[in-house]
Parts: sequence; C-alpha cells; structure tokens
Amino acid sequence: ARPPPPPPSRRPERTKCFARGAPQAPSRPTEKTRCGGGKAVTTGGSIVDCGFSLSSEATQRPDVAPLFIDAVETSGYPGAVERKSFALDGGSGTHLQAPSHYVVGGRSIDRFSIEELVDVPLVVIDCGAPYVDADFVLTPEDIEQDERRHAPIPRGSLVAIRTGWAARHYANRDAYYNVTDWTDIDESTGLARLHFPGVAEGAARLLRDRGVVGVVIDTMALDGPGVSGALRELLQRDAYVVANANLKEELPARGARMTVAPLL
Repeated sequence: ARPPPPPPSRRPERTKCFARGAPQAPSRPTEKTRCGGGKAVTTGGSIVDCGFSLSSEATQRPDVAPLFIDAVETSGYPGAVERKSFALDGGSGTHLQAPSHYVVGGRSIDRFSIEELVDVPLVVIDCGAPYVDADFVLTPEDIEQDERRHAPIPRGSLVAIRTGWAARHYANRDAYYNVTDWTDIDESTGLARLHFPGVAEGAARLLRDRGVVGVVIDTMALDGPGVSGALRELLQRDAYVVANANLKEELPARGARMTVAPLL
C-alpha cells in the first residue's frame, strides 16, 4: 500500500537506484549492478554503486542546506547504542525530481507505477566520459549517433547520461561547482552561476518522444550553463529525473535493468 499523494509543492526526494545486469552465457554468472548510497555487496557477479553517501560534508547545490544530524540519545534507550534525528533537503546527494516539482497537479513519485520504477531497462549514453568538459551539451544528434552505435532506445526504458563530471569532481566541491565568473549571477539562486555539462531541450524532447520513463545524469542538473528547458521538458511530459548520480564506467550501454527507490 502507498500513502496518499503529497501536495504538488513537495521538494525532490533523496533517491537510491538498484540495477541488475543483463543475463550472460550460462557458464558465466549474471552481472548485477546496484546504484545508490551504501555498501556494495557481491552476489554472483560484480556490483557497482552509483550513488553518493549523504553527510553534512557531502557536495550539494550551493542553495541547498547541508544535511543536519543531531544525536538525540546515546544511552538509556533499551537495546539502543545511538539514536539520531536529521534534517534533509530534498536536493541533497543523489536525488529524484518528480513532475510535481514543476507542474501543479503533476505526479509525485509515490504516484508512479511499479513498472516505471522497478527493474526498468537501462540505457547508458556515454558522452565521452571521463574527458567531457564543462561546455558539453548533449544534443539530439548525439542521441541518434548513440542509437546507431548500440541499439534504439526502447520505450519504457530509463536513460542514464554519463558525462564523467561527478566521477571526476564530486569529491571536490569547488571543482564540481566550477564557478568561472563570480560576477555572473544565476537569477534562479541569486548565487554565482555554476558551470557543468548539460542537456539541450531538444535532446530531452527526443528522449521523451522515445517513451523513456526517466533520465539519470551525473551532474547537478540537466540544465547546464547556457542551456535550459531540458528538466522542464521532461517533468511537464510526466517523466522523472535523477541528478547527482555516480555513473561509473562499468555500466554497459545496453542490457542492464535499474530500480529507482526514493527515500520519502
């Protein structure tokens, strides 16, 4: 059973993703992939963790409050060694944005079907990682070239856009933000504009035309500097977006399946 849908003003949720690889020949174990913060565990194949752990020191958007953890009690509770309370902004770490983030009356994540979140076919579009620079913008032509190289994007799939930006820079907050001009102010945040790879609105439109249920990216947002509209294009057309993912090289271009498990 799922709780009733929250009001449209809800913030994006913290997200974990779990994926399993495509079946291999009988003489070889099935490769499985897990994406999400936490410890990777091997069960008959290699496991890849594609999320970032949450902490008060973790990198997040500069307009997002860091994770606050308060040790409520360290003794006296029967059977407990430590209890904690915490305050978490929805844009922290690897997180999901549902249509309700932009669309009044749009679906919140608890209103997506199991089929849209669990065991979803995964497509990985590699943009040249790990050598993509901050000016890179994924275009419709890039997507079509990827389809010619590998296979058409199947309807109902989840598309991961791997730029390598997080793998290279997430551990260094200044490098991940990559502010190149402190006088260039982003009107949406009132802070200096960040500079990282992004996705063109036309590319987002093409992905939704292909019937994808969502898009995952290893940068802070789909809309990089100088480009906008990709996030709104997907959310207005009832797809979801996962940002700040750690899309490692072990993820295959086709064949894996992913489960997205938001922390509500």
